[in-house]
Amino acid sequence: MDGVNRDLEPRLLRAFTAVADELHFTRAAARLYVAQQ
Repeated sequence: MDGVNRDLEPRLLRAFTAVADELHFTRAAARLYVAQQ
């Protein structure tokens, strides 16, 4: 697959695992101290 970025950023992995753990986007965002801009 040409042109596909295969690098996984640590922040994206943390976000994915937080949502998987919390099963809720808002709680995961609060856990990661992420706010909508």
